Amino acid sequence: MNAPRSPRPTLLICAGHDPSAGAGSLADLRAATTLGLLPFLALTGVTAQDHDRITGVFPLPAPQLQEQLQLGFAQKPRAAKVGMVGTRENAQILAKELEMRTLPLVFDPVARSTTGGDLMLPLLPESFAPLLPYTTLLTPNSVETHFFTGLTPTDPESAVRAGEKLCALGPKAVLMKGGHLQGNPVDYLYWEGNLTLFQGVRVEGPNVRGTGCWLSTLIAGRLALGMALESAVEASIRDLRNRLPGAHALSSKTAILLS
Repeated sequence: MNAPRSPRPTLLICAGHDPSAGAGSLADLRAATTLGLLPFLALTGVTAQDHDRITGVFPLPAPQLQEQLQLGFAQKPRAAKVGMVGTRENAQILAKELEMRTLPLVFDPVARSTTGGDLMLPLLPESFAPLLPYTTLLTPNSVETHFFTGLTPTDPESAVRAGEKLCALGPKAVLMKGGHLQGNPVDYLYWEGNLTLFQGVRVEGPNVRGTGCWLSTLIAGRLALGMALESAVEASIRDLRNRLPGAHALSSKTAILLS
């Protein structure tokens, strides 16, 4: 008789629905399953979009999000990942639930879709504020870093200044992603006053949607598996970059990760 399998760790994912499956909750679910995790999804809202444009953003009311979260936390997740929040009220509900628990949280503060729509209402830095004190790792891209700080990290010196400003808002650590800037991407991890650089190589081909969703979920998943923060970040950046050449091209301009 075979011994029963150990239960897979649960990762709580709180994100919006992208019907094109290029980003958002469906991309998060794919990323989590590559690590063998059991995802529990709490939806913050629904978008109407395809790979080229977004025509509507419909956040869920905060009480509906809270009911999902209470069921999700009952599964005893080892870590959580938050993407699109939708509204300040949803951020407040998330903060209220997190205040009662201790677990690693990776927050990807998506402000706008790559197809052009605002994903936070109102789109102000203070709308995200309730969540930041409970954030283990914040993962803004260069546009989002500028949104919060007025700075764009283009070298170690500016990355330290931006990291200091971001951590002053509450997160324990910040991963400032450089994929939106020209040249080979450099990601900066600012943590406990230290800066670590992750040098990358630009992958030729169509723009891959959802890479921020994948990266933040991979990091949260590795934290759920017990990895230390810097090791989880390094392994997840390497994992994502290894997957990019195999992205499914939808057109000459757009591709998505399927596995």
